[in-house]
Amino acid sequence: MHALGGLVAIVTNRDTGNDVVTRTNLKTLGIWFDYEIGQKGGEPSENSQRWRDAVTILAQRGGGSPRPVLWLGDQVTDFPILDAQGHIVRAMS
Repeated sequence: MHALGGLVAIVTNRDTGNDVVTRTNLKTLGIWFDYEIGQKGGEPSENSQRWRDAVTILAQRGGGSPRPVLWLGDQVTDFPILDAQGHIVRAMS
């Protein structure tokens, strides 16, 4: 994926206190990623801002202007509403 310019961000609703455990589990299972972030305690589970932050951090790390092209989740609210340019507007509800 890197050879084609792709990056992987994982945004979860697991507490950020578990980020190290989450990353270790993903690596142990062979799930490759460039960035992972959980949900800060007391933060709403609506994750639009964390998605935006992931794009910003990946741009800082890899340069360029990353654009999300694939979303995966286990419920419809895991997916964003995008504008015509592909920017995250808000979480689906």
